[in-house]
Amino acid sequence: MGDSLCAVSTTPIPDLARRAKTASRTLATASSARKDDALLAAADLLEARTDDILTANLVDVAAAESAGIAPGLVDRLRLDAGR
Repeated sequence: MGDSLCAVSTTPIPDLARRAKTASRTLATASSARKDDALLAAADLLEARTDDILTANLVDVAAAESAGIAPGLVDRLRLDAGR
């Protein structure tokens, strides 16, 4: 997906499912330390990319509102620094 969080994945769903299944096998055999390291790395990326994530979320929320999605569902989609 490159540098843009708003990019749409062109990877077919069956391919994504196969990759997820492969990853689940890797996780099943990984040590707790490796899993902890992976979670910490993911958390660091989320914190580093917070502004990008929130900007992309604004686009998603606007698209949902334009599509007439129920307000309650749009609210569940909406992110802010507190969420």
